[in-house]
Amino acid sequence: MSRMRLIVALFVLVVAPAGPAVGDRSRQDETSIVTLDDGHGFEGRRLGGRRDQVVYDTPFGERELAAERIVAERPAADLRARYEALRNALVEPQVADRVELARWCLTRGLSSGLAEQLEAILEREPDQAWAWTTLAALAPDHRVTERNPQPEGKGRWDRTQADLSYRALRDGGWVKGALIRLQLDALPVEAQINEAVRNAERGGELQRWVAVQTLQRAEPVRRVKTLYRTVLGDDCWQVRLMALRSLQRHDDGSTYRPFVRALLKQGNNDALRMNAAWALGRLGDRRAVPALVRALKATDGPRVAHANISNLTQIAYVKDYDVEVAQTAFIADPVVDVVIDGFVLDVAVVGIERQREILGTALGRITGRKLAAEPGVWADWWRTKGKDFLAGSGR
Repeated sequence: MSRMRLIVALFVLVVAPAGPAVGDRSRQDETSIVTLDDGHGFEGRRLGGRRDQVVYDTPFGERELAAERIVAERPAADLRARYEALRNALVEPQVADRVELARWCLTRGLSSGLAEQLEAILEREPDQAWAWTTLAALAPDHRVTERNPQPEGKGRWDRTQADLSYRALRDGGWVKGALIRLQLDALPVEAQINEAVRNAERGGELQRWVAVQTLQRAEPVRRVKTLYRTVLGDDCWQVRLMALRSLQRHDDGSTYRPFVRALLKQGNNDALRMNAAWALGRLGDRRAVPALVRALKATDGPRVAHANISNLTQIAYVKDYDVEVAQTAFIADPVVDVVIDGFVLDVAVVGIERQREILGTALGRITGRKLAAEPGVWADWWRTKGKDFLAGSGR
């Protein structure tokens, strides 16, 4: 190589600007607002596809569509910045505020903002109607689970899809759970009920949340026991609420009765009784009012149920040996002792004030009265107004 060529080559290497590196995350993570031929839009990042099909990664899962449907793509950064300014301006936003902001995102195709607001809405109000209507429109166009390896249209495909759906629910949030629940509705009932029963009883939080909703499609013998048990005992209130909604879908006028029995049952399980009171308040059946007033009156007694919380460490050690001579051999049996270290706390299961708050809230929801959650206050109301209240309702 001549001296002049060597100088030019070195100049290009040192001075010329470098192009974008392959695999650069800043470039790969850029999203676009994709406008379709029907005027709708969404936010996504191109993953590839065939000449006539394009696949996008979106906040709601992968979306594949015909290339001819794409009218325009533009960077989402500016719209995202406007959304963040609107979101940050909200002070202690209520569900209605989040719905309004979610609508703003939906009309502009900002899927990331829409997903964020829907997540917050469902966490606060799991049965919020607008959120479910919006997600129902999105569910058919997005793939949330792994690809099903079975031939489509066969019974094996349906069962495998139900299994893949519950596997996908091992992580994620309420939006992902809602999309999968809506997609499960497209499967035959018999293909999903076994998975629903199993996950309602032994699944993770999101799996249980979806399973109890799916069980509303099952026969009573498969559904009722599991749903009542979930409402009374699950430690996640969002799961309990959706189980209660599934029971309500088939209410023949008797749904409230097992909850009344649980509420008035004697014993130390205050948590179960308070879940029953919470469920009765959500059901809104007026016939439950006498039982709730009675349960509230019972909190006026001197006794509060208690339980123990223990944190103990147990250590076993050889204290001594009992030695026995057997002919020419010595037999040494170890004497084992145990040392227990730790603490035991005596605590109320559900405090009286908390019980009164739950019972008073349930009574207020059913009756529409804003009274103090005190036994005497509600007892007086029931004595003077109770019969008229029940007579004017029928239920």
